[in-house]
Amino acid sequence: MLGIFCKKKQPTYVVDITNPTWQSILGNYFISQTDELTFGGGYNAWGGLINPTGSQVNMFFDIFTITNFSGQPFTAEIWINPCLPGKGTISSYIHPANLTITPPPKPKVMLIYDSQVFGSPKDGVNVFDRIVPPNSTLISDSSKGGIIIPPGGSFVIFLRSPGPLNITGRIVLTWWEEKIRKKIFFYLKNGN
Repeated sequence: MLGIFCKKKQPTYVVDITNPTWQSILGNYFISQTDELTFGGGYNAWGGLINPTGSQVNMFFDIFTITNFSGQPFTAEIWINPCLPGKGTISSYIHPANLTITPPPKPKVMLIYDSQVFGSPKDGVNVFDRIVPPNSTLISDSSKGGIIIPPGGSFVIFLRSPGPLNITGRIVLTWWEEKIRKKIFFYLKNGN
């Protein structure tokens, strides 16, 4: 063997921090839904994730589902940081995805929703729309945290009235949260 010894390399593990399973293991992944939302006849509904100003977390959005319990399609508009009509109600249907952690982690982000509201979102950005077919559930692809909402921001799904008939639906949203770490800057003297 000519005196050459080879060390065995230890396996390398790479963790994809954009993987919802990894975030769930850490206790950072949450799922929430609205009550049944009613709209139609000129009235709209909405549900969205609101990251409070003092939360000290960034919200990494993952998946949404929109269920249409009616026989008529409707349009769902996806908005970032809008001003919304109505007052809104905080959902009590919210839970961490990892049920093995005791006590369960509590999210900083809230799911807020409202039904039978008159008016449309103002300001913010309508980033895309989806048509929700009758008697079905529309499921988004995972964004794997690609939409990051800082404190004071929101991700909202606005359900637009399709006409005179009343519609019922429900929104489910999943996300994870990461504490904001203070940025540290190093300054060198004399430009070195």
